Amino acid sequence: MIPQRLLLWRHGRTAWNAERRFQGQSDVPLDSVGITEATAAAVLLAEEKPDLIVSSDLSRAMLTARALADITALPIRADARLRESGLGRWEGLTRVDVERDFPGEWEQWRTGGLARRGGGELHSEVAERALAAAADADGHTVVLVTHGGTARVLTAHLLGLPPSLWRVLGPLANCHWTDLRREPGRWRLDRHNVGPFPDSEPVTSSVDAEEPGEADAG
Repeated sequence: MIPQRLLLWRHGRTAWNAERRFQGQSDVPLDSVGITEATAAAVLLAEEKPDLIVSSDLSRAMLTARALADITALPIRADARLRESGLGRWEGLTRVDVERDFPGEWEQWRTGGLARRGGGELHSEVAERALAAAADADGHTVVLVTHGGTARVLTAHLLGLPPSLWRVLGPLANCHWTDLRREPGRWRLDRHNVGPFPDSEPVTSSVDAEEPGEADAG
């Protein structure tokens, strides 16, 4: 059964988010702030009455999902297809590091000509696996616990947005979510960047930014 509602929930903060490092698929756990964020966000998400929790298998997502599972008594289904974009040799580096160590790649990305950051995944590859994970989520209201970049490309594809319009979707702050509802023949964006801390800024590494310095995934 195709879900009728998807809540795409980004994990809580990690030390690498705070340091603005490219995180990708490196398995970095939540820091103390991230644990607090997950606990607060889970209380709000539980009010949405989810019937399924599917999480990226990376520890920062699984620990975030656990906060919701503890309240709802729902099991967590781990799914590697919800992982963040793989960023190859950029993972663990800051923007300054990449610009210094890989100036050619950085300039290509800055000007829109680099598709595989650090030799990692294409946006289209991330979207394809995330869409498959969403399609296999057999519940009515499903929480997908994922990452900033993955949530962004999945939202864009569900809404039918071309890559040139992805930037109309603001980056998710840590432990915030996007609320999508299925209508006949299409998905509708109900709410975006919802969370327990409404004044939060996305504290991230600009991993999936369309422009350098625009905060997004991790």
